Amino acid sequence: MDPLQQVPFARLRMSRAIEDAMCAHAAREYPYECCGLLIGTPDGVVREIHPVPNIETTRRHDRYTMDPLVYRRIEQRADAQGWRILAVYHSHPDHPARPSETDRSRAWPDFVYIVMRVTAQGVDTWTAWVLNEAGVFVPFPAEVVD
Repeated sequence: MDPLQQVPFARLRMSRAIEDAMCAHAAREYPYECCGLLIGTPDGVVREIHPVPNIETTRRHDRYTMDPLVYRRIEQRADAQGWRILAVYHSHPDHPARPSETDRSRAWPDFVYIVMRVTAQGVDTWTAWVLNEAGVFVPFPAEVVD
């Protein structure tokens, strides 16, 4: 594992059903950003997806703000099962699947960040990133397994 990487696993793994649900969430919310959490085992295996309401009030087309009460409930659910929050996902309507400067300024170093490019036709790509100790987003290995 990269010494500058702060997540405790080397690869994020999710099922096709989790990926499909994540992409469907982004498509439903288009042209606004969606957001949510992926929770699972400490070794990076996603077990559940949890869409979170985007409570951003002024710039939902290019910003997201998670409802903190929903976030806390999901965190408690993960803790109760011996799991953790593995990843934060969100969409970029009609923009590239890479973190923005706003994403970087709001990111925490212990999560994977998934960014989906979504258009009126749906999600066409997604990427995974982590924030290293230098405060820079770097690509992170993520895969869909069946």
